[in-house]
Amino acid sequence: MMKRVCKYSLSAIIFSLLTFSCNEGEINENGSEFTGEEREIVFSMNVPVISEAASKFRSISPDQENTIRTIDLLAFRKDNTGSYFDYHYEGKLATGNTPGSSTQNCRINVRLAKYEQELVIITNAGSLIDSIIELKNWRDTSKDDFLSNLEYELPQGAQWKASASDYDALPMWGEISATITQNTSQLSVPLLRMLAKIDVQLDEAKLESLRSVFKLKSVSLYNTRTKGRIVPNSAAVQKSGNNLSVTAPSLPGTSERYLGPIVYRDFSSPGTPDVAMKGAIYTFEAEAPVNGDTLEATCVVVGGLYGTDTSESFYRIDFYQDGTFKDILRNNRYLVNIVSVTGRGYKTSDEAFVGKAVNMSANILIWKDDNMYDVVFDGQWYLSVSRDSILMSREGQDNLELFVKTDYNPSLGQTGWYIDNNIIDNATKQPCTWLIVSPKEGDPNELKNVKISAIENDTGSPRSAVITFVAGRLRYPVTIYQSLLERASITINYRYEPFTEVPGEIIFPITLGQANSPVMIKVDWTPKKADFVAYKTTVAGIPYSLFGVVPNILGVTSGGNDGPLIIAIAPDGTVSQEDVRNEPNYQRAMKLVFSVSNGLNTVEKTVVLKHVYSPPN
Repeated sequence: MMKRVCKYSLSAIIFSLLTFSCNEGEINENGSEFTGEEREIVFSMNVPVISEAASKFRSISPDQENTIRTIDLLAFRKDNTGSYFDYHYEGKLATGNTPGSSTQNCRINVRLAKYEQELVIITNAGSLIDSIIELKNWRDTSKDDFLSNLEYELPQGAQWKASASDYDALPMWGEISATITQNTSQLSVPLLRMLAKIDVQLDEAKLESLRSVFKLKSVSLYNTRTKGRIVPNSAAVQKSGNNLSVTAPSLPGTSERYLGPIVYRDFSSPGTPDVAMKGAIYTFEAEAPVNGDTLEATCVVVGGLYGTDTSESFYRIDFYQDGTFKDILRNNRYLVNIVSVTGRGYKTSDEAFVGKAVNMSANILIWKDDNMYDVVFDGQWYLSVSRDSILMSREGQDNLELFVKTDYNPSLGQTGWYIDNNIIDNATKQPCTWLIVSPKEGDPNELKNVKISAIENDTGSPRSAVITFVAGRLRYPVTIYQSLLERASITINYRYEPFTEVPGEIIFPITLGQANSPVMIKVDWTPKKADFVAYKTTVAGIPYSLFGVVPNILGVTSGGNDGPLIIAIAPDGTVSQEDVRNEPNYQRAMKLVFSVSNGLNTVEKTVVLKHVYSPPN
């Protein structure tokens, strides 16, 4: 049975994040509070997928790797000093959710509040978070302090349960920042699994010759961690659009290193007896040795029968690339690909662990997010594409991006990836004439930015087409949908001269003791009937100050007000000689955030308002 361990610490300094709501024009400096209302939000949870090119039943299938059994929301109140624990709610999978898919929907109550919230989603933690919440009042505990102590622990030598008939669902984490209003109905959050996965195989390109000299019988794992953090250290998280990845392992404060070995002998499908072990090994993150000491590095020891031997030989294989040992990172898949066996190994697994690598060569293939979403794999090569679908508005759009990468590099024939020439319109079943795609091919091991454009849809009906990326026998389809909806857009211009677009910042010079004249701006958006959202927030690194906004458009505007809006903005109050004497470079700021959605995508623009004093020479 898996043992769960949690530890806590408390340190927080609280300031309020000042925001506007649609019913309140002035928020005092003493802080913004929970409005007393809640709203059930649909969260779309996205999990990166690595799948086999051929359909196979797995020890843990892709559906089971994506299984969600429990859902917890941890909400943190955000201000310019940090984020602090606010509340916890449990969620439930939405009606009509597709279990195990790469995108799953759940419903969770979220509080409507006049401040920005960081919403952390954790799945498959069981009752762990409930037990934490019950220990004490955690309100105002800093986010990092709270999350860094959410840990899972396995007994020394224990394997993560990965049998298809009896498995522990993989804990996952994701988060998003949002200001929740009455009009917030759905949010999207990417998830990362907390475990790494390790597969071992004989190289499929050389399978017949390898099988004639070696039969794979066991895999032993050395130097693993007995604990793992559900949520990674924020400094190790890399965000790119809606994608998440980690750049370094996040280790619990008291994590112990277990020497091992942990021995695996499960060759059930998708593994193959004597050939491959797949879907059996899941492990916590582990760090590479700083000093290069092989006895501290996480490694596998492969056991098998060489030639006509009847006793196992053992061979050490390290996670070693480009002259360095590699960290074992969450949500990464490590494929140990054995390419040659030239003789017997050591007599025991422990001897192989402490000895030098002999008579076996292998390469290590590591999948990282790298802006990728789905990966297809045929046992030797992979093809990865960042998106499986793109939504476009009626007017057509230019240079929408996705990323493509493959390692397909055979000794003969075409290398890299290319686009199938037959891009077919799904309605006419004819070659598609309304899409432009460039480039249409790429070299192996190079992350390529592919741009897709569409002309205006004047057919009177939504339309779609499929672009198929190809690398060897690997194929990855991407569906392009073009609707009849108007493109979402926001324009912000000065109301009077110079009538030009507001560049994203408006500076109000300070004259001591005098109020500033208001600046008039015009805000317009499309579609006209869409909900238009505006709120105010802080600017990083600059003390906050209220600015007057007339009329009070902050909040949600819909229905009768279809734009444009003429808005007057000015700093609230004056600055005295005493203020600048204590602070010679006096400066205050506030940021306005505007957004609009057409149902396909959301466009956001910001204007930073600064009240700035320039000392006389």
